[in-house]
Amino acid sequence: MGQSRCALCSALAAGLLLAKGTGVALALSQYDWPAVSELDPMPAITNTQHPDYPGFPDPLRLFDFENTSVNGAPVETAQQWVNERRPQIADMIQHYVYGFVPAAPTNLTSTVLSEDSDAFGDGTTTRRVVRLDYGPAGTKPATVNLYLPNHVTTPAAVVVSLNRDGNAAIEPGGSRADRWHLGNTIARGYAVATAHTSDFASDNNSFPNAIIDPYAADGFEGDWKAIGAWAYGISRIVDYLDTDAAINPDWTIATGFSRRAKAAMFAAAMDERIDMVAPHQSGAVGAHPTRSGWGNGTGYRNQFTHWFLDEFNTLSRSDPDEHDQLPFDQHFLVAMAAPRLVYLSEGQAFGANEAGVQAVVDGAAPAWELLGRDPSENLVLAWDPEASDSNHLFTLDHWNGILDYADVALIPEPASLALLAAGGLLLLRRRRTS
Repeated sequence: MGQSRCALCSALAAGLLLAKGTGVALALSQYDWPAVSELDPMPAITNTQHPDYPGFPDPLRLFDFENTSVNGAPVETAQQWVNERRPQIADMIQHYVYGFVPAAPTNLTSTVLSEDSDAFGDGTTTRRVVRLDYGPAGTKPATVNLYLPNHVTTPAAVVVSLNRDGNAAIEPGGSRADRWHLGNTIARGYAVATAHTSDFASDNNSFPNAIIDPYAADGFEGDWKAIGAWAYGISRIVDYLDTDAAINPDWTIATGFSRRAKAAMFAAAMDERIDMVAPHQSGAVGAHPTRSGWGNGTGYRNQFTHWFLDEFNTLSRSDPDEHDQLPFDQHFLVAMAAPRLVYLSEGQAFGANEAGVQAVVDGAAPAWELLGRDPSENLVLAWDPEASDSNHLFTLDHWNGILDYADVALIPEPASLALLAAGGLLLLRRRRTS
């Protein structure tokens, strides 16, 4: 597989190309991170309308280990971001929240189990069922369903997302069809790739048949939980998609709903092959800040302690104010996607509020600016004022919002150049080199 590159519009004149990695590939922590109790609390957020959001750490300042301070040396160049700050943030969020995930496997193989060129009986869709084998002995294979639009004759853009009730459940007539609207996505020319979350980690504390236990038995020492395992699984699906001639590897969109939205965000943070991340109603420890002062957006995660590291889970049980001592907030996770495309589809589910999510967007924006991109065009918040706890759903309108944005952001190169020449939207372009 070739290495991908992200060409920054404003950096072309300077000849700057930022090389991208090929997936999750970080070792265990390279830093001596202090305990949360050793960190000074950030200033309290007393005015959520303040444009600078006092209390948010700056993503463009290195952590000062000598003084255990978030206000270290400023990050002033794209190369500093790539070589120093971004790896530091990746290490930080794994250490405190998500756990360390293994390096990308070198032994992944794919086997096509079946293919149906008329999967839905209306001539629109080909379903390809693929088994992925990888990892140490005992790792559960993943079964990926890839749905291809039959009317698209060139490699298609692809939407990658995990599902909660099995691959068949998302198809027309399935129990989750009303949250996937698969026929609409296919009609719009996008392929869809999915696997069940339990192929990577079950959504409970026991992790039966998960990938975590085999890796531990093989000697991997990382302490990772369900969100990390699901994100790792998304990257394994991308491994396969990069080899399928029906898919354009430059136009990969990761999405998900609720807890699977959190996994999509972490996957995009760690895997730069994902061109666009579009989490829907990701909630607490997704696109909503964890710091106090934002309402109820952080508390419900205690019901799901298998998602995150044990120490992180104890923060809200022992002293909620300890969240304010963390050396980052969720804008760091979003900033990890820079300079790629981010479309945050949100609403007031589970205590989320527009001011809090907007603060995350504003807090992450400097990363795009540093890399020469306009965050207002590449980092989008789509707030649904009708969303609430009672309609925590992934509707057709929500899907179309994501695809409408992708239609503009992932259009072919000639149209992109035409827009650029006309002074229009500056679009993210990725191209692979041999």
